[in-house]
Amino acid sequence: MVQILLILGITYIVIHFVSVKKQLRKINKLISSKERINVILNDKEIEDIAQSFNIILQEQKQLEIDIKNREEKLKQSISDISHDLRTPLTAIRGYITLLENCTEEERDTYTSILSKKSEELSNLLNNFYELSIFDNDSYEIHMKSIDIVEVIMETVISNYALIKNKEIEIDNRLISKSIEVQGEETVCARIIQNLLSNAIKYSTGYVSIELEEFDKYAIFTIRNSVLDLTQDDLKYLFDRFYTVDKSRNRSGSGLGLFIVKVLLDKIDGEVHEVSLNDDILSISILFRYL
Repeated sequence: MVQILLILGITYIVIHFVSVKKQLRKINKLISSKERINVILNDKEIEDIAQSFNIILQEQKQLEIDIKNREEKLKQSISDISHDLRTPLTAIRGYITLLENCTEEERDTYTSILSKKSEELSNLLNNFYELSIFDNDSYEIHMKSIDIVEVIMETVISNYALIKNKEIEIDNRLISKSIEVQGEETVCARIIQNLLSNAIKYSTGYVSIELEEFDKYAIFTIRNSVLDLTQDDLKYLFDRFYTVDKSRNRSGSGLGLFIVKVLLDKIDGEVHEVSLNDDILSISILFRYL
């Protein structure tokens, strides 16, 4: 009886050893191929090792995917920047050539166009420069109490010529009192400026501004009439380099609203709501009280 038990015990050990060796060989092969490990054993330690490796492998695969996505975004960003800079530069070079042999009347027209294209190029470069500063962890914000109503009104007044040129009447629904929020004056002014200039640029004639008070924050809402904007566009409006015009033939870098989002994050604000109803785009942002 003892001999039988001994033989059975030795047989079990041999079978278990062979099974473990086989699984270890399989694990080694899978490690080399970076494939998921599936083992069927009664050995808890080996199963734990396999599980730990699977977790590491999954994290590595996700890291590789993230790196690849970032590389693709970087390539697209470089392509977009190149296109955005090339468009006004090509036009400028073309009109400079035309100026060499033209009538006085044509000269005035070409000079006016050159001035406009130069301004577009300057705005693009300013946006790229601002993004390089703002979208940087080392950029410091010195928080203090800001009268956001005053910032909004000063921004509207500074854009008076542009508003008048586009024959837009601002529907002003601001509260006629000071509302103090946390932030930095230059940052808050840039946020409002980018929102307002975007609304004026794409408006078909209607722009409204509104500020509402709540217990712990204030919400600024800007609305403007639009064309060629869809519900699908809304979720991408604040993405880097996103433009509704996929061909990117219109002037604009697609950075204005992205910079708004970056700066709101810096002052603990947020994009509260974006909606489109009856060709009216509505963007609401949240400022917190200090």
